[in-house]
Amino acid sequence: MKLDKIERTTNNPREAREEIRKDFKSVECHIDEIEQADGTYVVVGYAKEEMLDALFGIAELVLRPLDRAISFSIRPSRSFEEFTVVCHSRDVALFIGKHGQNLDALETIICAIFNRHFPKKKTIQLDIDDYKRKRQHYLIKVVRQIVRQIESDHRERPLPHLLPKERKIVHTYLNTHPYLTTESRGEGGARTLFIKPRQSARE
Repeated sequence: MKLDKIERTTNNPREAREEIRKDFKSVECHIDEIEQADGTYVVVGYAKEEMLDALFGIAELVLRPLDRAISFSIRPSRSFEEFTVVCHSRDVALFIGKHGQNLDALETIICAIFNRHFPKKKTIQLDIDDYKRKRQHYLIKVVRQIVRQIESDHRERPLPHLLPKERKIVHTYLNTHPYLTTESRGEGGARTLFIKPRQSARE
């Protein structure tokens, strides 16, 4: 993967950013800025088009062997800190796997390869046929049902078979709930999320 960059080490990151933009001329660029232990800054610029090409090449390398006919597109955020790789395949089940584990693993691989080239980590979201949006919608629906049950009988409920990112979604969703909280128990694949009344509410 070829990814050209322009780098400056400086005490004045704002000035370095302006210099890098001038060096790229009319080419749109993304700039990372990292403060060092000695107080200096490393400022690195990349052409946005090259970043997209690089991510496309990595996704092709990882995904194509699983389905020669797969198609995908890349949607960057405005800041170019987050990217969504949207896939369409004849074999959706293969890419998703049990409880989304295959999709999560493929996303991790693509993210790890892409981030080798940047001093600041970029977020990669891999989705296929809108699975993650549908899964999140379903998950929130289940959580709402559990919340109503607990509010009725005040007994905790488990929510098993969630990926770490899905547990985080539930944690975040219930973070401001005045009565309920969440707790993860167990290790590895047996780790289970519980929704339960807050201790203060029991007293």
